[in-house]
Amino acid sequence: KNYYFVEATLIINGEASSNFNFWLPGKSDFSADPCQTDEFFFPDDCFNGQNYSLKLGMETKSLDQEIAQDVEISVKGISQDYYEYLKSNRPQPEGFEVPFTEPNFIFSNIKNGYGIFGGFSENKIIIEI
Repeated sequence: KNYYFVEATLIINGEASSNFNFWLPGKSDFSADPCQTDEFFFPDDCFNGQNYSLKLGMETKSLDQEIAQDVEISVKGISQDYYEYLKSNRPQPEGFEVPFTEPNFIFSNIKNGYGIFGGFSENKIIIEI
């Protein structure tokens, strides 16, 4: 089984910008694709090493203030331990129901300590806007 982690960065004037939000359009009740995800990390259960298309959305409301030149997309093949860590490190819910939620237990594979030992390989592409 393989695991993946996708990151996107907007490039403005040759520098990475964190002023914009990227997202993976989530699975809707009407989606025919059981593999569609709203996470930036996922296993390859549905495509198992085959080619797979992934849609990436970008917030554009403030693009007219700055001139974006490129988007850098990074796709990482990650270890199962790294995947388990990412899965366990989701934000806790906020609001009224917080006192009634289970605490998050962060995955660790370090004996007598905290943290993970994991690895990844990375491929990057740059898309001109």
